[in-house]
Amino acid sequence: MKANEDTRYVVLHAADLDIGRVHVYSPFQLGGRWQEVRRQKVEGYYQYYVFELDNVLNAGGTYMMEIDYTGNLTTRLDGYYRSVYKNQAGEETWIGTTQFEPTDARRAFPCFDEPAMKANFTIHLGVHENFHALSNMPVASIENLSTRITINGVEQGYRVFHFEESVPMSTYLVAFVLSDFEYKAKTTKNGVEVRVFATADAVTAGLVDFALEMGVRTLEYYEDYFGVPYPLPKEDLIAIPDFAAGAMENWGLITYRDTALLLDVSGQTSSPANLQRVAVVIAHELAHQWFGNLVTMEWWTDLWLNEGFASYVEYLGTNHSFPQWDMPRQFLFQDEENARQRDSLLSTHSLSAKNIETPSQINSLFDDISYSKGASIIRQFNAFFGEEVFRAGLKSYLQKYSYSNARSTMLWAEIESAAHARGWNGMIMPIVDGWTNNAGYPIVTMKSVDDALLGGILYNIKQERFFSDGTNSSDDSSIWSIPFNYEYSYSGESTVRETSMLLTAASDEVAIGTPMPLSWVKGNAYESALIVVNYGAKEWEAIRGAMTGEGGVRELDVEDKEDVISSAFLLHFANVEPVNADILLPLLSTIQHATDYSLWAETIRGLSTLIDKCYQQSYYGQLHAFILSLIEPVALSLSYPSSPEPMGTLAEFGSGEGFGTARLTSAMFAFGESVGLPNITSIADVQFLAFLERAKATSAVQAAGEMSSITRPTVLKAAVKRGGDEGYNTVLALYEHSTSASLQREALTALALATEPWEVARSINLVLDGVIRSQDSLRFLEYIIGGSIVGREAVWRLMNNDWARLTSGREGLFNGLGGLIVTMAKSYNTEFDLDQVKSFIEAADVSETSKQTAVSALQANINYLRNNGATLDAWLKQWAASA
Repeated sequence: MKANEDTRYVVLHAADLDIGRVHVYSPFQLGGRWQEVRRQKVEGYYQYYVFELDNVLNAGGTYMMEIDYTGNLTTRLDGYYRSVYKNQAGEETWIGTTQFEPTDARRAFPCFDEPAMKANFTIHLGVHENFHALSNMPVASIENLSTRITINGVEQGYRVFHFEESVPMSTYLVAFVLSDFEYKAKTTKNGVEVRVFATADAVTAGLVDFALEMGVRTLEYYEDYFGVPYPLPKEDLIAIPDFAAGAMENWGLITYRDTALLLDVSGQTSSPANLQRVAVVIAHELAHQWFGNLVTMEWWTDLWLNEGFASYVEYLGTNHSFPQWDMPRQFLFQDEENARQRDSLLSTHSLSAKNIETPSQINSLFDDISYSKGASIIRQFNAFFGEEVFRAGLKSYLQKYSYSNARSTMLWAEIESAAHARGWNGMIMPIVDGWTNNAGYPIVTMKSVDDALLGGILYNIKQERFFSDGTNSSDDSSIWSIPFNYEYSYSGESTVRETSMLLTAASDEVAIGTPMPLSWVKGNAYESALIVVNYGAKEWEAIRGAMTGEGGVRELDVEDKEDVISSAFLLHFANVEPVNADILLPLLSTIQHATDYSLWAETIRGLSTLIDKCYQQSYYGQLHAFILSLIEPVALSLSYPSSPEPMGTLAEFGSGEGFGTARLTSAMFAFGESVGLPNITSIADVQFLAFLERAKATSAVQAAGEMSSITRPTVLKAAVKRGGDEGYNTVLALYEHSTSASLQREALTALALATEPWEVARSINLVLDGVIRSQDSLRFLEYIIGGSIVGREAVWRLMNNDWARLTSGREGLFNGLGGLIVTMAKSYNTEFDLDQVKSFIEAADVSETSKQTAVSALQANINYLRNNGATLDAWLKQWAASA
């Protein structure tokens, strides 16, 4: 290490380590000597370890520091920890693995644990002779130790893996795994070796084959897309049995949950949804090898530079292999909609976050803002500047700051230079500043103000910050530079006209000529900007007609239909006039016969929220009838298979036409069963009874493998809800005895839907008794909260009466604990509930962001029912009378 100034103090990060002997030495000074440490001090708030030396370290000097220390190999899922798996014979085997992001390398070794303090790492790992070691770099040599050690009466040999020195990288990207896993390998066209590691059973069963093909193909695509070669000689992907995150982009050694890497293409245990998840997560983590690893944010306040880019580029990487999945469309109802919902709360934060210092504050940034909003802003400005400019700017950014650190302003500067080189003369920072430094995003209201304008119609366009939780927007004066596209169509025309503008003021006016009558106008064409658009009642009525093309008007494209539906839900739930039940519910009726998966996924998401808000209201029966009538035409037009369907090869799925239909079938079957559509519940009942009979004759695992992966998740839920003790016990046996992570996940989701109090108690005990892996435990409790009122109240009692027991051993799931509180708060809707939640969270050890989000979400539910209950009731009564 180099001393920048004279000092007697060295400050490192260390947590849960016992520090022993410490020496400091100057290897380049003739006659230099070891320095003893006079005093050591721990500063727990920032997890600093301070060493005071006998003598001064001189400015400009280079020093070596040697530290003897020990640590405990825990199961808390962060730092350096141990994980266990069972093979098909039921035998347990332990492995050692790491998870250092964001601030847990300090739990494995004392270090300068900050992203800007990059270093070259040389790692040596001693392991049992039957195990092997992996790290970021290839193995340089393996040393067999002559000494043998006797443990529990068994003599064991050991060997040391010596790894090549790494490229400069941040501590949070260091990784190592000790295991007996096996692998398959393939080399990219540019000579990078890609290996996928998993248990021997998984490799033998071919569960790594898809990941290997996807990894090679995506790595090659990114090298072409970024114009920058992948800088390491190898890339390992490994499935870890116990893993808190979905995956982690450690440079050269990416760690994954089993469900995010392993895939059964026979269709026996994996579904089309599993297929897409594996493809997307692989694409996300490989994107990080450039954004985050090669160029790293200077400090966690710009985490979105890592996660936002990877969350955007994952769609490009997946779309490259699977163009028929229409990933750009899926971006809208997944990341864009996640961003619009989370960023509309008062508890949100700006992309470039402020006042982030402690580990808990850093952890709280791993949310939908850094990921989904970051991705949405990148998509927005890619569209604004154009693909050529954007890619040129990215390439320049990656080349200029390789192996270094950057701030968001540095990225924008490179994109601006690329734009200037292609004839654009503007300044980028005034345009992008509001999007990175303002919290929230704008609502744009587009309303006609003068129909009598000579030769046209005058529209007022106004922007202000959008809040979904009842916060008064007049208290916030934020202004954004909005790339605003609007489109319109004239009566009798089959074409759509489109106009673009940069809205930089609080309000503006535009005139649309009317050489013939105007049919409709829609803002934010193709949902190109992270905004929500509202209209006057007259404009909303015209858009409703454009949803179906009634009266001969030009029908909206499906992307715009999706935006209309999602925006209407957002505005309705936020109590924004005029989008009450009179506008929302007739809009929903226009898609009754649509067969587009993305459109229905967006609609089902909104309907599920509507159900959650209204379930205990007096008019829910009529709302339920309306929802059944809405989904019935499409639900009855689909067929629901009962046996496995092979997925085929990667190439076949890249060109196949059936993927969207499979996803729609799965989504409609699940939603139809959850709301009790009679035809769907009948099919589910027939299939779950057949499953129970096969399980009695063979086993739950074998019976599950003989079901359709498209319908099986829903059938298992039906078995738990309506199959009595036999149904619950059979699904529990599937969870306990299956070695497939996908089947275990489906079983867990089903077990959470138990409705009888004693079955709910059994499900909760699965968490408390450690039957359910720690990584899945909190999400399982969230499923129970959403499964039934009985389940919700049981979990709420647990949280109030035994929070300490619930959190013990789950310290590595800090964000998950906050998420549990938010999920609970979202399920309530009265002032009494609000007081109870506020009282609970005062003492809960979770992030302030989680606490604020919980209160905002619950307050939004209260406001919604107060403002919309009467209108919903009246509209539904009128609908029921005319139905």
